[in-house]
Amino acid sequence: MDAKFGPKLVHLVDDDPSFCSTVEGQLTQFGYEVRSYASPKHLLTSLPDDNGPAASSSTCDCRE
Repeated sequence: MDAKFGPKLVHLVDDDPSFCSTVEGQLTQFGYEVRSYASPKHLLTSLPDDNGPAASSSTCDCRE
């Protein structure tokens, strides 16, 4: 956790589990907390209703 800015949370959205695992591992090494989701819908249904840490970044790979 960064004392000045709080936790560094990244929401990662991608349907490729291998990609998510690789990126999550790299970001974790740099001190980020990472939450991975298989789709934007999974992200939206998984967000907490409480006042937990706000995301520092969201990374999405969305295609129709």
